Amino acid sequence: MARYAELLRSETAATLLHTLITKMEIINVQENFLKISKSYIETPAKADILHAATCLQTNAVLISDDHHFNTIRDKGIIKTWSTTEAIKKLLQ
Repeated sequence: MARYAELLRSETAATLLHTLITKMEIINVQENFLKISKSYIETPAKADILHAATCLQTNAVLISDDHHFNTIRDKGIIKTWSTTEAIKKLLQ
């Protein structure tokens, strides 16, 4: 997001980035959540595993249209929403 704000160099992009950063919480993901997530993620991409593990550890909803998260969703390990679903739910 910071790279986009830098590329766009607009007040709107800077405001958006600032708003996101102030609402973020940095999570140190514990190893056990990484191991659980790795066993359900259908790709070796470390970012996907970390994303799922963070959601598992914090009981957060994972928002993605990536099919690599289908198994972990279908098994009920974490809740996932598509981008469209997230927008609809957040605008209710």
